[in-house]
Amino acid sequence: MSAQAAGDAASTAADAKPAVPEVPSGVEAEAAALAAFAEVPTLGKVVARAVGPARAQGAPRDLWLTVNTATRNLPANTQRKASVSALLPAGSTQVLGASVPTEAPADTSLLAPAPSGRQQLAFKSGAEGCSMSLCMWNESRLLFELQVPKGLHGALVNDGYFAAGAAWSPGEDAVAYTAEVPPGEKTPVWCGQESLKDAAGAKGWRGVGTANEDWGELNTGKRLPAVYVLDAVTRTVIKATASLPAEVSFGQPAWCPGGSGLVVVGWQQYNPGSAYAKRLGVVFCYNRACALYYIPLARSGPGGALVAGEPVAITDLGSSAVSPTFNPSGTTLAYISHHTALKTGTHSATATLNTLPWPKAAAGGVAPRVAVDIPAGHPTPGSFPGLYTTSIPDDGFLSDTVLLLNAQWRSTTSVLAVDVATGSVSPVTPVDSASDPLAANGGSGMCGSYSLSAVAGGRVVGTRVAMDAVPQVVVADLPADPQDLVRQGAQPLAWSAVAGLGSSAPLAVADALANLEVVVQSVTPTIGNTGHTFQSTVLMPRKREGPLPALIMPHGGPHTAITAGWYPAYAFLASLGYAVICPNYRGSTGFSQESLASLPGKCGSHDVQDCMDALGAAVAAGWVDSGRVGVVGGSHGGFLTGHLLGQHPDRFKAGVMRNPVCNIALMVGMTDITDWCYVEVLGSEAGMKRGGAVPTPEDLAAMWAASPIAHVSKVKAPMTIMLGAKDRRVPPPDGLAYASALRAAGVPVRVLVFPEDTHALDRPQTEYEQWVNVTAVMKEHLAA
Repeated sequence: MSAQAAGDAASTAADAKPAVPEVPSGVEAEAAALAAFAEVPTLGKVVARAVGPARAQGAPRDLWLTVNTATRNLPANTQRKASVSALLPAGSTQVLGASVPTEAPADTSLLAPAPSGRQQLAFKSGAEGCSMSLCMWNESRLLFELQVPKGLHGALVNDGYFAAGAAWSPGEDAVAYTAEVPPGEKTPVWCGQESLKDAAGAKGWRGVGTANEDWGELNTGKRLPAVYVLDAVTRTVIKATASLPAEVSFGQPAWCPGGSGLVVVGWQQYNPGSAYAKRLGVVFCYNRACALYYIPLARSGPGGALVAGEPVAITDLGSSAVSPTFNPSGTTLAYISHHTALKTGTHSATATLNTLPWPKAAAGGVAPRVAVDIPAGHPTPGSFPGLYTTSIPDDGFLSDTVLLLNAQWRSTTSVLAVDVATGSVSPVTPVDSASDPLAANGGSGMCGSYSLSAVAGGRVVGTRVAMDAVPQVVVADLPADPQDLVRQGAQPLAWSAVAGLGSSAPLAVADALANLEVVVQSVTPTIGNTGHTFQSTVLMPRKREGPLPALIMPHGGPHTAITAGWYPAYAFLASLGYAVICPNYRGSTGFSQESLASLPGKCGSHDVQDCMDALGAAVAAGWVDSGRVGVVGGSHGGFLTGHLLGQHPDRFKAGVMRNPVCNIALMVGMTDITDWCYVEVLGSEAGMKRGGAVPTPEDLAAMWAASPIAHVSKVKAPMTIMLGAKDRRVPPPDGLAYASALRAAGVPVRVLVFPEDTHALDRPQTEYEQWVNVTAVMKEHLAA
C-alpha cells in the first residue's frame, strides 16, 4: 500500500464513529400502535341548550349540543382543544347538522357562555402590561373589550380546584371569576433607572423580593387566588374579596338569588392547629380548611357601579365547605364538606352534602344541616358506599329538593340522585355491567362510568367512559316529576349513546378495543380486617390461549381509585397481550370510610398484600401466568412497585416506577405534602398529633421502615425509574437516591428524567415515551 493510500485509510478510520445506539429498540410496531391510541380524543364539558317548543305538554325538547374535546398533539407536545356543535332532536339519539370541529384559539384561556345563550365572555391574552383581555360578545357582535392591567390582578385561575369556569349573575349583567392577586410588594430599582424612555442613563433592575408562598404542586410561582367581578353595565372590574383577609385564598364564586351578592370559598393559610408553618399542597388534597363567605353586592344607583358590602363567614373557618350551589327557588344553599378528610388527615375521604337555609344563613351563625351523611361500617356491594365527590354540577338541581351529583360508586363513577330533604340516594346510571345498556361487546363488556354534563329541555346529557370503549356522549329523558328518581326502588334512567358526536378511534384502535375483555373481581384480603373486600379490575385480550403475562398497576394516592375510564395506555398494553391488573386495595376511595381509614399506619403492609391478593385472584381464575408478572406504578403506585419487588423478589420479573415514593424519611423534608408523610406512616391519630415542620428521630425511623428503601437490598428484578424534574410532590432526589441504592445492590436500573414535567408526567410526549419504555421493558423480561 502506498503512503498516500495508507494515510487515506487511516483518515477514513479516524472519521468513522461508532453508531449511537437508540434505546429502547425493537418496539417500532408497538410505538406506532401507541401513537394510534393517542389519537383518540377525550371529552370535556358538554353544553346543552333547549331550542324550540316541546312537541307535547311536558315532552322533551330539541337540544343544541356543544361538545368540547381534547386530543394529544404529539409533535407540538400540547393538547389540541376543539368543539363540535349539533342539533339533537327530541326523541332521537342521532344528531343533525353536526359542525366540523372548531379548534380553540391559542390565545383564549376560557369561553364562558351565558345561561341564556345570548352572550359569551372570552378570557384572552392581554396586551403588553396586561394580564388578560375580557371580550364580551352577544349573538352577532363584539360588545366591548377590556384590558385588565397586571396591577389589578394576574392570570385567570381555572384549575378545577380553586375555580372551574366563570359565574354569570342571574340578570346576566355581571360575571364573577377567579384570578391571581397582583404582587404585594416590589424592590426598589437598583443602580439606575427602570425605564430610560428618551433620556440617556444607567439601566437599573428590580430584585426578586420576598419569596412567594404558593400552594405547591402545579401552583409553583402562582400567587393567591381571589374573586373578581366584571360589571357589564359599567364595563369595569372590581375585586369582590378586597375586604377579606389577604392571607386567605378565594375562589368558586356562586351568585346569590336575585344577584344580591356572592358566596365564595375561602381557603385558610394553615389548617387549625397546624405545626407545619407553611401552605401545604392542594392538588388532590381535600383536607385543607376552607369556609363559605357571603359578600353582598349592590349597585350604587340605577345603572351605577357594583359595590361590595361587608363580607360574612357563614360556615366554620376550621372545617370544610366547597362548591356552594343554590336550589332553584334560592331557599337552600347546598355544599360539599370534606370535614372527615380534614379531621383524619387523609387527603381524601368520604364527603358529606350539607345545606343552609337562605337568606337566613347570610347573617352567619346558622348551623348547617347534613343532608347526606357517611354510612356506618362497610356497606354491602349493592348499597350506597358513601359520597365520593368534589363538586356539585352546574345543572345539578332538578327541583328544590332533588339534586344530581357525579360520584364514585366502588369501581365506577355514577350519577346519583339525592333528596336533600330526606338524604335518600339512588343511582340514575348503571353501577354494574349487567345493567349497563352501553357495555361493549353485546353487553359483556365493562360497566362504564357516567358523568352529568348538562340538564336542558327535559333531558340529561352526560359522558360515558370505559376501559374497552372510546368516550361517548350519552342522553336520557327525565321523568316529569324529579321526585320519581329518589323514591324507594327507583331504577336507573334509560341511557343512550348520541350518534354523530363524541369520540372516535382509528380503525386499528377500534379493532383492538373490540378484542378486549374487562372483569371486575371481588377480592377478600388475607391480612387485617378480611371483611373489607375490595375490587380489582382486570383488562385483557378476549381471544387468548392459556394464562397471560401480566402487569400489576396499582394506583397512587393512596386514597384514590382506578374507576371505569378511558386509559389509552392500559388498553394499549392489553392489546399487546398483557393482563392489566388494577387493584383498588383497601384505603381506596369509593368503598367505605371504614375501609379507607384502615390504611393509614399500615402503608407498605396492607396495600402491598392486597396487591398480592389481587394477583392471586387473577392467577386462580386462570388468566395470568404467575411466572411472568411485572409491576408499573406512579407516586404511591411507585411506592407499591418498590415494595412488591423488595418484599416479594421472586414473584416479579421487572418494575417501572413513575415519580415514586421511595424513602419517606427523605421525602418529608422536600415535599409539598409534609402531612401525608406523618399520617400515612403513623396513622391518622398519631400522624395528626406528631406532624410538624421538624420530624423527630423516631418519626424518621418509622418513615424509613415503611418505605421501599427498607427492602432495597432484596430487589432482584431490573427497575426503570421515571422522574419529572419539576415535581414538588415527590421531588426527584427521592427517586435518584433509590436508583443509587439499587445500583449499589447490583440491580440493573435505568433512570429517565423529563425536564419540564411535574408529578403527573402527563405532557403528551412524556406520556408517550413512558409507555414506549414500559413496553420495551416488559417485552424483554416477560417474554415466554
